[in-house]
Amino acid sequence: MAVTGEPDGGPILCGAPVLDTLGAFSAALGVLTALLHRERTGEGQRVDVSLLNGALLAHAARLSVFLATGQEPGRQGSAHPYIVPFRAFATADGWIYVAVWVERLWAPFCAAIEQPELTTDPRFAGRDDRLRHRRELEALLEPIFRTRPVKEWMGRLERHEVLCAPVNRYADLPTDPQVVASRMLLPEDHPRAGRLTTLDTPIRFSRTPGGIRAHAPALGEHTDAVLSETGLPSAELARLRAKKVIA
Repeated sequence: MAVTGEPDGGPILCGAPVLDTLGAFSAALGVLTALLHRERTGEGQRVDVSLLNGALLAHAARLSVFLATGQEPGRQGSAHPYIVPFRAFATADGWIYVAVWVERLWAPFCAAIEQPELTTDPRFAGRDDRLRHRRELEALLEPIFRTRPVKEWMGRLERHEVLCAPVNRYADLPTDPQVVASRMLLPEDHPRAGRLTTLDTPIRFSRTPGGIRAHAPALGEHTDAVLSETGLPSAELARLRAKKVIA
């Protein structure tokens, strides 16, 4: 949160529990690596994964700069701390993220927004100049981006090969072409919840594809199946249920 939020505001909570997800993926990667080691050596080992280690890894790009320079990146809103322009801009009908991430894109970017004179402005001549004059440049760009809708800006910027993307709301995701192509959002018929949309597995395999094979169980739905595997006969399960030991 120390690096999330607007420059003149307080720290802001991240919009999604990214570290929980990163921790889960780190644990899975650790287990797979240990299994590979066991296959090769016959030895098992302890796998230790923490959310803290995942958090430090997630900050590698910014943290490495701090460790080398001692300079805090601070809060920059949606902007990149070391590259300008590299942030979200409000448009006539939404938000678009634009990244002029290498020097060769500065002139194409200026052409896309029909402001070629910016390329000869000494305040914005190079990457370091634009970083020093961030506020002046962003003050010029903000009203320009408000003049057209996201779709039109996307077309203009993409024609000049400038990195850009719409800032999608959750409501935009089911119809976003890339999300549709990913096949990550899947319909499911749940016995109690009815028809709903859920997430598929994010990693795809050509020979052993994953997928939704069963619905999320209700509390106690598999009690009999699990306890039967331990050898408890059906009569004992009925007795335990009658005594409300199991449900």
